[in-house]
Amino acid sequence: PHSILKHPITIRSMFNPSLEHIVLPRSYTGSIIIWATGDLNVTYLEWEQQLISHKSFGSEYITEVPFEAAILPGNFEISTDTVLFPSHFSMLSKEERARTKLRTNAKTPETFDRELEITNNFAVPVSVTQIQIADTGKDDDLCHKYFSTPLFDSLTEGQKPKADRKDSLKGVSVRFHFQSDENVGPFPKKCMLSLDTDRVGRQNL
Repeated sequence: PHSILKHPITIRSMFNPSLEHIVLPRSYTGSIIIWATGDLNVTYLEWEQQLISHKSFGSEYITEVPFEAAILPGNFEISTDTVLFPSHFSMLSKEERARTKLRTNAKTPETFDRELEITNNFAVPVSVTQIQIADTGKDDDLCHKYFSTPLFDSLTEGQKPKADRKDSLKGVSVRFHFQSDENVGPFPKKCMLSLDTDRVGRQNL
C-alpha cells in the first residue's frame, strides 16, 4: 500500500564572514534531489554501487523538492568576561566567592553557575532552542568534564531564551564543575558553545 514518510530535511549554510565584513541579505532558490530505491532489501552500499554502475537505476524514485532561503546578516555577540571560568573556587573574585557561599550556607561548592551575556545582532527576533558544549582541541572529554548546561536543559519550550534585535538573550547559563584534585596547567583551555536557533541556524561561540 502507498505510504507517506515525513522526515525533516535540514539545509545548513557554511557561510561565516568575519565580524569586520559588511554582509547584505542574500536570497537563494534551489532544489534538493532525493534519489531512493524501491527495493527495501538492498543495503545502502549495494544501492550506491548499482547507481554508480547504471545511471538510470531507480530513476522512477527520484523526487525534486524546491526551496527558498535567505541569509540574514548578523551574529551573536558575547561578553568576554562571562566566558572566563577559573579552574578552582579559590580563584574566583572575593566578592563572587562571598555571594556563592551565601547561597551554599558557607560550604565550598562543587559547581558554579553563570548566565552568559549574549546580544542578538540579527535584524529579527531569535529564540535559542538548544545549546551544546563542544570540544575544540585534542582532549575530547575535557570540555564535557568541566561544563554542562542543566539549567537550560530544564527549561520548557515556552521558557527558552528569546531576544529582539540588539537585546540580550536571558537564560543561557553554563555550569562549571570545579576540579579540586586536578591541575589544568598554566595555559587556558578553550571550549565551544553551540546555540541552535529558530531563525538563524546554529551559532558557535
